[in-house]
Amino acid sequence: MKKIIIFLVLTFLQSSTNAANVIKVDDLAISNAWSRASTGIERPSAIYLSITNNSSSYERLTAAHTHTAKRAELHRHSMDNGVMRMRQVDTVEIPPSSTTMLRPSGFHIMLFNLKSLLRAGDVFPVSLTFGKAGKRIVMVHVAGVGSNKTHKKSTNN
Repeated sequence: MKKIIIFLVLTFLQSSTNAANVIKVDDLAISNAWSRASTGIERPSAIYLSITNNSSSYERLTAAHTHTAKRAELHRHSMDNGVMRMRQVDTVEIPPSSTTMLRPSGFHIMLFNLKSLLRAGDVFPVSLTFGKAGKRIVMVHVAGVGSNKTHKKSTNN
């Protein structure tokens, strides 16, 4: 029964939303949500996207969740004495009147313990939790293995 409900929700989301490049969520605009095709379910994956804050106050991305993986965490790559390191972060700050990019070698959403392979062309939902805007679902488009480009379509509800 749970699988049928999830299927119906996803079907509704895909048919009722425009595959637009930018999704408006209150004073936020979320664009280009994408992930790379995975090479194995035991290997972590990541989600990348852009968040534009059109308000005059700070916003924060505080959590992410998807049924595609057992665990989703906010992470950041940074240089530490010439060595690239990845660390979990509690929040991603989105300053007023600016765009914060979640991208390779920067902020991103890590996916651990995938439940199935991510294949190029697939689309899956991720729930993003913001400090002020609350929870929103964004559809993530899967690009090819090794892709470093944002996807041209994003959808949400």
